[in-house]
Amino acid sequence: MPLLIDVITAPRPDCFFREENETWADYSMRQFAHLETILKQHAENVCAVIIEPLVQCAGSMRMYDPIYLTLLREASDKYCEQGAISLDFLCPSKGLTGGYLPLSAVLTTDKIYDAFYDNYTSQKAFLHSHSYTGNALVCRTALATLTIFEKQNVLENNTRLAAKMAELSKRFMYTNTHEKKAC
Repeated sequence: MPLLIDVITAPRPDCFFREENETWADYSMRQFAHLETILKQHAENVCAVIIEPLVQCAGSMRMYDPIYLTLLREASDKYCEQGAISLDFLCPSKGLTGGYLPLSAVLTTDKIYDAFYDNYTSQKAFLHSHSYTGNALVCRTALATLTIFEKQNVLENNTRLAAKMAELSKRFMYTNTHEKKAC
């Protein structure tokens, strides 16, 4: 049996490739149409949609509009949802340490957690780790980051800062119609 299964890949919503004068939201909606077609055609076989929310960091910091996630949630409910359930797994990573140190976590439901919670000798436990698991400095950094999110209006402040940065950076956008706009 192969280690990897066949996957269906949709075109990414990378705003770098949008047309001149096309907004991030418009391009993201246009790109989402491809994914919706795939979900419609393969709804009986799709078991998961895996996406990095808003930015593909390893792919040259490629970003897209949040409308893509909104449309994905709606389409997942429409084409793939069988029982009005929510996510089984959430895998946060870079944001846990503010991007300063490598850390990732897998969050799941109590039902799934309990299914694998056991002693090693039972062969039921899902034990996976590597050399850096539980690094004290990295975990302390994550706690500090979570404390900042708890005590400050990080998301609201970020929205205001992003708007200000967008306004100030307009002068750096390409004006030549043959060149791509910077995201």
